[in-house]
Amino acid sequence: MITDSDTFRPVLPELDVSDSYADIVLIRETANARLFRASKAGKYFIIKTMKTSSAMHLSMLKREYELSIPLSHHHIAHVYTYEAHTPVGPGIVMEYVDGRNLAEYIDENPSAENRRRVFTQIAEAVVYIHSKGIIHNDLKPENILVSRVNNDVRLVDFGLSDDDAHYLARTLGCTPTYASPELLARNSDIDARSDIYSLGRIMQLIFGDKYRRIMQRCLESDRDNRFDNVDQLLLLWRKKQRSRYPLIIGISFLILIPVSFFVGRLSTSKDVDRADLNRLNDSLQSARTQALATQQQLDSTRSVLSDKQLAEDRRIALRDSLLHSLNTRLTRIYNDTKVAIAPIPYFDFALNITRANSAKALEIYTEISQLDVDEDMRSVLLSCYNSTWIPYANELTELACAKPHVTNRTMSPEEFQFYQNLLQSGEAYTPYVPGQSSE
Repeated sequence: MITDSDTFRPVLPELDVSDSYADIVLIRETANARLFRASKAGKYFIIKTMKTSSAMHLSMLKREYELSIPLSHHHIAHVYTYEAHTPVGPGIVMEYVDGRNLAEYIDENPSAENRRRVFTQIAEAVVYIHSKGIIHNDLKPENILVSRVNNDVRLVDFGLSDDDAHYLARTLGCTPTYASPELLARNSDIDARSDIYSLGRIMQLIFGDKYRRIMQRCLESDRDNRFDNVDQLLLLWRKKQRSRYPLIIGISFLILIPVSFFVGRLSTSKDVDRADLNRLNDSLQSARTQALATQQQLDSTRSVLSDKQLAEDRRIALRDSLLHSLNTRLTRIYNDTKVAIAPIPYFDFALNITRANSAKALEIYTEISQLDVDEDMRSVLLSCYNSTWIPYANELTELACAKPHVTNRTMSPEEFQFYQNLLQSGEAYTPYVPGQSSE
């Protein structure tokens, strides 16, 4: 359900990643929750956990699972299970969607046809959850994902949802821009019309002012003046749709219909000037030829645009793949270094290990600088490198600095000399045993 569109952040240092899940990456953090992407048995999943293990947060997490698990719809992210002991704590395991959120998708300037298709899928998903007695309460671009394959919608995050049988006590966490007035007022009788208000805001994002009257009705502050349900909204919206032909077809008809009319009138007149009739026929043929040529030009333009879109899709896929590889490699270096210095009792040896592994990270930086990519992509990769590795390096240095130095003030002369010999020769740390020599 979560995308690669954001720069991946590494798994938190204190986490135990020894479980059957691997390649754990924190990809989104909200006011109350964290979402991790993890692989298991060769497949990616999302694990949603709460920031704390308080009774209220765990109750919210379990309630979201209870609401989500019965749902089965192509445009709703699938929830698999609730696990009390994942590597990142109690969490909901759900479908991973390789995509971007709705706002990011709209920034790509999709065609009018694709915008209508995406909105239809969003509305159908909301119709479905309403049919199950569930109100989402947090419809917003961040909770609507659009896959990179086929641009299919997935509705996610039922953490603030209610059903007809239960109203969960919670801290309001919705986004004010997309929340209905009654939801912001924390009324206790929220119904489906609250989601209809949010759909009006989503229509504004997707279509601008194109369906102003429908959006205005969705956004009425008095919910009694809104649509009663999403089916009503969809019915009116679909009526507003018009069959859209290329502009040239319409122009051609405007030309051809009156010309044909006058040709017919002239052909039935005994006083027709045959030369005038021929000229009109020539005009008719010319208009047809021009319409055909313009249509071919439009088809060629569409083909060029399609090729450009394909190239951009490939570029985005390459960027995401490189970012994923970069974060995975840096995280591995960090984890290996942390594990290596944990049992080392002295700063001097821990620092040597940290420096050696930092050199490996520097090699990755050099690789990025030499990649055969454009400057924009290189800039994204280097920015990701800095935002990932610099905090890692700082933390590893702090861990090393917390350890005492090798000093003769706390050691016997023999023990001090033993460790000095190891450091000067560049050998790894070995515990001193009285009577042992490092030579």
